[in-house]
Amino acid sequence: DLKSYIEEIPYKIKMSQKQTKTPPLTLCIPTMNRWSFLEKNLPQYLQNQYIDDIVICDENGYDVEQIKKYFNDPRIRTYVNDRCLGPYLNKRKAVGLARNKFICLMDSDNFAPLSYFQARETFLGNNPPNEHMIYAPYRTIPQPNHEGFDYSALKGVYIDKNNFKYYWKNVPMAQVMYNTGNYIVPKELFLKADTEPELKFMEEQK
Repeated sequence: DLKSYIEEIPYKIKMSQKQTKTPPLTLCIPTMNRWSFLEKNLPQYLQNQYIDDIVICDENGYDVEQIKKYFNDPRIRTYVNDRCLGPYLNKRKAVGLARNKFICLMDSDNFAPLSYFQARETFLGNNPPNEHMIYAPYRTIPQPNHEGFDYSALKGVYIDKNNFKYYWKNVPMAQVMYNTGNYIVPKELFLKADTEPELKFMEEQK
């Protein structure tokens, strides 16, 4: 059962752990009524040697209630919002609570496999991660509620302020990738991003 599986996680981590070349990541998960996904995905994240901090921000408290029932791991930090913030502001809250310099932002109904983090490490080689760069996947893993997203048309592409609009208008799935917001990114870079005036007002009311 789930509890027995979770109890074995520290042993599995010890047996599979290796020294990574990249700084540890905080996994930031905004959620609302997604326990069925978290129940399956959290044990895998806890075995991921690239992640040493997990922040979960819950809109209504149901998912946190279940997490506390089954998980007793100090790496998992849960928060219940005083009011519903909506997807974007809930993401910003989760990122703001991260302890690490770099974060992996992942919606609770999506999943980032170990291969995603390994691919980033391979891409970086012996170089430190760029504090001004977002590392986005070229596809997402299929989940029970959707088939996943295919961003392969953007594989290997470096998007900056000069070509951002081009890809937005001309490349299939670019808008989806921009809007989904599931990627590895420096914490401060994400928090410094411009916010729509209406959302900024709502954020300041927290």
